[in-house]
Amino acid sequence: MILSKLLKNCKIIETNVDLNVEIADIEADSRKVSENSAFVAVRGENRNGNDYIDEAINKGAAIIISDVAPNEKEIPYVLVENARETLAKMYSEYYGNPTKALNVIAITGTNGKTSTAYCLYNILRKAKRSCGLISTIDCLINDEVVDLGGGGDVCDIESAMTTPDPKKLYSLLYIMKEKGAEYVVMEASSHAIKQKKLDGIEEFDIGIFTNLSEEHLDFHKTMRDYFDVEQYIKKLEQSENIQSCESVPIPDIEENQNYIFVSYSHKDYKKVYADLAYLYRAGVRFWYD
Repeated sequence: MILSKLLKNCKIIETNVDLNVEIADIEADSRKVSENSAFVAVRGENRNGNDYIDEAINKGAAIIISDVAPNEKEIPYVLVENARETLAKMYSEYYGNPTKALNVIAITGTNGKTSTAYCLYNILRKAKRSCGLISTIDCLINDEVVDLGGGGDVCDIESAMTTPDPKKLYSLLYIMKEKGAEYVVMEASSHAIKQKKLDGIEEFDIGIFTNLSEEHLDFHKTMRDYFDVEQYIKKLEQSENIQSCESVPIPDIEENQNYIFVSYSHKDYKKVYADLAYLYRAGVRFWYD
């Protein structure tokens, strides 16, 4: 694909190359770089992709994309505003922006993401809707495990991640679109939001916020950063956001007028509440109002 097309939705600061060149692949892992690929140097918690630029060049990378200008000016590079955001948008473009053809339901929050995702997925399947699921446990399309090739469950490869890295995430979304999915239910972890893995998704059709508690503060540092309102709400301009009342109070969320706010609980009489829940081997039964 032409590099300028891959970067058309990205914020470019400067470059020293002609962007109208063909790129064979996109890679953020220098160990997997191949001939004529674009290496996106992402700064992680423990490693900095900029430290591996020489390795990527030696393996055949045609272009380096980073939010830090390289020390050696002869290196072909594109300086962008944010490398993580660029990586997600490039993969989305590479796979034809698959979410434009999908109804995306994203679920975030400290607890309950997987359970909520499975409930919604099964409701849609019972309603005879073609649906994909991206969760910590499974990646499914119409009840079949999605395999990215090479055998095995794609979620076994990266089971530690609630939301896959961009390379796998957008390829999964592409496969789901090609297999005729109407809906995709996906877990959107707070880590994934902060790491901009979802920035290639232009808009969520429905966003569900389950709850917020004081976990992962080693990563997020503060509760406000954990919730990351500004980052997530940008994705919900025309969507329906659902918040559990059994959570830490969320600053400013109900005052935002860009989306429909619906709260729910099984304890307090909010807009939607459940009562008299019964647990069966086949599932859960409850009444709601």
